[in-house]
Amino acid sequence: MVCQPTEEQLQWGGSVPGRSYKPRNKAMAHANLMNNYFNPNSVYTEEDFRRRFRMRRHVFEHLLRDVQQVNPYFRQKRDRAGCPGFSPHQKVTVALRMMEYGSSADSMDETHDDIYPKWATLVQAIPKPRNDAEKLFTLHQEAY
Repeated sequence: MVCQPTEEQLQWGGSVPGRSYKPRNKAMAHANLMNNYFNPNSVYTEEDFRRRFRMRRHVFEHLLRDVQQVNPYFRQKRDRAGCPGFSPHQKVTVALRMMEYGSSADSMDETHDDIYPKWATLVQAIPKPRNDAEKLFTLHQEAY
């Protein structure tokens, strides 16, 4: 399905006069992400996944489920043209990359110091770790 801007979208879409529309193939980007890292028989191994995302795949998937329940932003929605927006996998991947590199979504409006407390709570520390694994996770998460 190719989504084309409608007359209503051009009038009410919130575009800034003078800026051009840049089509992004969100569906193809999602398919590539899934084929590379998440599907059975994916291109990259579990070790590659861990190097890229700095966590195991099952931890990412657990984080993905939890963050979608807590924050509606991380759920897939349709845009004004009725096309699917970015997938939850894409949104969480971008959020993790932003935290990894200390960048903000709009670096002109916010400093890195301002954005860090907002994103630092994406994965909360375990208040009372009960075993060595939880203690280690909390130590690393709080240090980050």
